[in-house]
Amino acid sequence: MKTQKLSSFQRAVYALCLQIPAGKVSTYATIACALKKPGGSIAVGQALKRNPFAPIVPCHRVLRSDLSIGGFHGQVSGPEIDRKVEMLLKEQVPLRNVDTSAKGVKKLKLVDESSVFGAFVWDEAAANAIIDSVALSIENEK
Repeated sequence: MKTQKLSSFQRAVYALCLQIPAGKVSTYATIACALKKPGGSIAVGQALKRNPFAPIVPCHRVLRSDLSIGGFHGQVSGPEIDRKVEMLLKEQVPLRNVDTSAKGVKKLKLVDESSVFGAFVWDEAAANAIIDSVALSIENEK
């Protein structure tokens, strides 16, 4: 994995995702604000859609601001969302059905806001070192 192809913004998003502990979630907006990019939620989502380090960088732990599931691997429904839900449930993130769309698609939402993580610590040099380390460990596993 050549981390030189990652933008500084992608590196930052992935480094912050690594801070979200299992059993907790954060939001696209919270990550954007931690990077001093208010209004950057969509950019965070786009970076996560291209996450080359999943599941080591746990992009499945990022939800929409209304605490609904959001997207996963560029999808907003179907098997990728089912996989995101399974990963969150395996980590004991409390989710519940909130409604069903006309097409019968279940909408899930976080039950307990105490499961939301927002205590990000930002250090660009440390973030770069962490992402380089993740890339190296993936390369060594091949």
